Amino acid sequence: MARSQSLSAPYDRGMTTTGLDDLLNTPTPPGDWGPWRLDVANYALTHAGNRYSIDLRSCVTSAEVLDWIAQIAGKTWGEDPTVLAGLVVALDELLDFQGTLCSRGKSTTRTVESVIADVDAFAAEPAHKSVIAK
Repeated sequence: MARSQSLSAPYDRGMTTTGLDDLLNTPTPPGDWGPWRLDVANYALTHAGNRYSIDLRSCVTSAEVLDWIAQIAGKTWGEDPTVLAGLVVALDELLDFQGTLCSRGKSTTRTVESVIADVDAFAAEPAHKSVIAK
């Protein structure tokens, strides 16, 4: 096959830039949060089994996020890998903590208002309703 034929192959299948825009703008369903659910009214992550709650408004520095992860890891019920992994996935999807709190290894501080805005935006997406507390 000639090189020019292989480069044009995706376009021969009907791929358009409009289709790519739609794909890039489609909300991604949340990852596996394990037992964690988002309590939108209180801006909190709540453990479904024991109703333990993490106030997301307190997660404005990388140290505060790490402190929550360490606290949960120290609980007997936190030894379940799905609990800790689910917490990390939930925190990352809600706060984008590498992008907003510790990008390139440098600690930064967010405002509480920016956390609230991110949580509100996340909760507004219909694709995310599976992790919203009822």
